[in-house]
Amino acid sequence: APQAVAALPPAGLSPSISSAPSEGVAAALMFAPGAIELTAEATAQLDALIASLTQKERLQLKAHASGGQDDAEVRRIALKRALAARSHLLANGMESTRIDVRALGPAGDGGPDDRLDVIVVAQ
Repeated sequence: APQAVAALPPAGLSPSISSAPSEGVAAALMFAPGAIELTAEATAQLDALIASLTQKERLQLKAHASGGQDDAEVRRIALKRALAARSHLLANGMESTRIDVRALGPAGDGGPDDRLDVIVVAQ
């Protein structure tokens, strides 16, 4: 069962705003439409999350992208976002076996589409 370790609000949003990520999300990294690079704020959120993890926890990266005419392109953008976050985590000492990547299309949960949800899962 997913569990949140650090309740970090998405970049530029306060936790009380209805577009905050769904329950169980430890961090929501926000992106401009079509962008795949991590912002300084997103890397800071990932760094804070890495510092708070125990050795028995793993991360699930659920990447979303805003919809367009080409679903395959939307999923490619989402995948590139998840891989950018994964690369940052690996570069900062996290083992690849503790990171799961899921590239999705539009969020469909009422939250913003251009985001990457980071979920902490106990092993």
